[in-house]
Amino acid sequence: MAVRNSFISNNQEAKYNRVELERIAGSKGDNVIYAPLRDTYLLCPSLERSLEKVGDLIDKEKYKKIVIPDNYKKSRMDLYLAGDREGFEKYAIRDAEICAHYALRIVRLHIKEGLSPNVPPTLTGIGVNLLIDFLGKEETQNKYEECFGLEIVDDSRYVAGKEFLRLSHS
Repeated sequence: MAVRNSFISNNQEAKYNRVELERIAGSKGDNVIYAPLRDTYLLCPSLERSLEKVGDLIDKEKYKKIVIPDNYKKSRMDLYLAGDREGFEKYAIRDAEICAHYALRIVRLHIKEGLSPNVPPTLTGIGVNLLIDFLGKEETQNKYEECFGLEIVDDSRYVAGKEFLRLSHS
C-alpha cells in the first residue's frame, strides 16, 4: 500500500509481511518472521522530516547524518559508489542506522504507553491508538465528550424549523 508516496505494508495482513529466512545448519525453530514495511518519514513530526533531524532526535553525536561530498549528487549515487565505495557504504549504513534506531524508539514508546508493539504506519495512527486506549480505560469510559470538549445538553423544548436554524448557528 502507498501512503503519502511511501510504500508500506499493512499490519493486519500478516501474509504480506512474511519473510522466510535461510535456515542455519543445526538451528531449531521457525525460520519465518513477520516484518511489516514502514517508512520512518511517516512516523516523524512534520518539522523533523529529514534524516539529519531524526538523527539529532536520537543522539546528535552518535547518529550525525553523513554528508555526501560536494563532487557527488544524490541523483547519481552510482557515481559515489564507484568513486568512493568506503564513503558510500558509511553514508548508506548511517542512514539505515538512523531509521532503525528511530523506529525502535517509536516501538518502545508505543509499548511504554501500554500499546501493542505493532506500530501503525503513521504518527497520526499512534495518536489514534492512544486515544482509543484512553477512551477504553475504565476510569475514562464514556468520556468521549470530555475528551473532545463536547457537552451533551438535554433540552426538550419544541423549536420550530426557522427558530432551530437560528439557534443552531448562533
